Amino acid sequence: MALREEEKLKLPDLDRQSFQKITKLFIEFLHKEYDFDDKQIQTILDKATEPTVPIIIFNSKLGCLETITKYLIEEKHMKNSQVAKLTSRSPKTIWATYYRAKQKMPEPLSTNKFLETDEKKQSSVEIPISILSNKEFSILESIVHYLRKNHGMSLRQISELLHRAQGTIAAIYHRVKQKDE
Repeated sequence: MALREEEKLKLPDLDRQSFQKITKLFIEFLHKEYDFDDKQIQTILDKATEPTVPIIIFNSKLGCLETITKYLIEEKHMKNSQVAKLTSRSPKTIWATYYRAKQKMPEPLSTNKFLETDEKKQSSVEIPISILSNKEFSILESIVHYLRKNHGMSLRQISELLHRAQGTIAAIYHRVKQKDE
């Protein structure tokens, strides 16, 4: 489970040599205690550093790509070209998407809003950006597929978290199942 920004461990500024020493000790620990090979350790490190977006940023004002783009640019301070590379979209598409998102919602996304008890449990869910690179699926299809497959969420839960109609999410999921066959 990915941690929200405020929950992440605050590390002191380390010089390169100290960082390399800590990393080496960590890798040795994984080899010794868990009998992981180098490929397994690389997978762990890749997953730990993979960019994600919190589920709670989604709202009814913006589309999914607009929300993700706005979050990555405004909250993570990424450039359009970085967002384009992560989402496998062109920089022009990201520029236009961000422009539309700012027009629709000039205020910043609220990632610290208080959620209802039912949703609070799901608020720590993070969506990996890498799931968006499969152009076979739309952004919304990718997110619905990920939440259903990896988190076992019901279509009702997904619709509430993404602020979309349950019928829309059901139709999206039906399309995903057809494409996934």
